[in-house]
Amino acid sequence: MAANTHSLALVRASSQYANTPDANDLDFGTGSFTVELWYKVTSLPGFSGLICKDLSDNDGFQLNGTTSFVFRCMSAAGVDATSSFTLTDGGVWHHIACVRNGTTLKVYLDLVEVASGTDNARNITNTAVLGLGTYRSVDVVNHHWDGLIDEVRVWNVERTLAQITANYQKDVTGQSGLVAYWKLNNSDTDETGLGHTLTRGGGAGFSTTVPFGDYANGARGYKSLLGVGQA
Repeated sequence: MAANTHSLALVRASSQYANTPDANDLDFGTGSFTVELWYKVTSLPGFSGLICKDLSDNDGFQLNGTTSFVFRCMSAAGVDATSSFTLTDGGVWHHIACVRNGTTLKVYLDLVEVASGTDNARNITNTAVLGLGTYRSVDVVNHHWDGLIDEVRVWNVERTLAQITANYQKDVTGQSGLVAYWKLNNSDTDETGLGHTLTRGGGAGFSTTVPFGDYANGARGYKSLLGVGQA
């Protein structure tokens, strides 16, 4: 089984980020979707973003904040649906999954539900890029992440906690509903074959620090059920 060898390394002071252009399959309208990734914090010096696809702060989705983070869906009318939680730091790897099922937002941090909110099926279609490690304020790339990001998955379906738990350390290539998948193993390639190649900015590179070692059994595995992150 292939190894998980690298993660995306971002330095806030250098304004580093990665993004991919707008595409129809990255817009979810009023439907369900799931975004998930692993993160490791270098520092939380201020407001920063992990993943976003929003236009002028009022149409799309975003996952951002200080130590108080929010998973937010916005309609063109500027009405937010939010699900707020405290971002876990601790200098170790953590897994986060944000789910919208059309009416409800949920956030799972280390496989535990930490936040929920009402969405009312807001239409979140836009022409914005999808960004990693940044929050686009009024369409300007800023509020950069300081740390590592790995195993980013975007789905056009609601993923249940059971599905997330069964797959968070596994290769999910080819699974139903997967519309973007960046393993970030020293590569910007979208593993779905749908062409959502990343472009890195600010000199962003890769690190050999990863949350788990291989896709068979999570060697160097993450002890989520014990509440302990992976260093």
